[in-house]
Amino acid sequence: MNSASDAVAFAGSGSNPFSTRFTRPGALPFHFSTDASAPRSVGAVADRFFDSGRRGELIGRHGSGKTTLLLELAEELRRHGESVRQFTLRGGQRSCVGLFEAARGCPPCVTIAVDGCEQLAWRRQWWLMWLSRRRKFGLLVTGHRSLGLPTLYRCRTSPALAKALAASLTRQGPTVLPAAEIEAAFARRRGNLREVWFELYDAIDRRRRTG
Repeated sequence: MNSASDAVAFAGSGSNPFSTRFTRPGALPFHFSTDASAPRSVGAVADRFFDSGRRGELIGRHGSGKTTLLLELAEELRRHGESVRQFTLRGGQRSCVGLFEAARGCPPCVTIAVDGCEQLAWRRQWWLMWLSRRRKFGLLVTGHRSLGLPTLYRCRTSPALAKALAASLTRQGPTVLPAAEIEAAFARRRGNLREVWFELYDAIDRRRRTG
């Protein structure tokens, strides 16, 4: 068995710590990179947003924490007195109900936040960015690649981050989830933490069923 420092322990009964209600975007706090050149707090990302003329993007691969950071950043902007209207595109959506209607009549005092903006057709992306400049409302988006806005933060994952978040989800108990299993799940899922949590959920469920 791995040593305590190389394993994550969890309770043998009760809720599975990798259930969606514990791992959904916003349930876990966003963990910032230790890279000295990157912002290390939501407040620092908010400062970048305002310094960029209330325009910016959060970039990263699937399951890298973009949605979690967007939710935290939206709350930080509200604490600064900003009004934020949030829209989400999922599962290959090419349009979002209410987004363009909101953008057409959006006053300058409002920021529109679009999670998954890269799913919009490029003409719609261009139109949204053009309209934000014309009407002078704030625009905050997430994407897997740059959409041409100032990059506020690049979200990245690592095996160390996966183990740290797994440790925060679990509590001491009689069953041990080896760190190597977390690392293997991370490799199989190519760093997509959302899929890593699904796999670890199944791993714990199997252990509980087999005793």
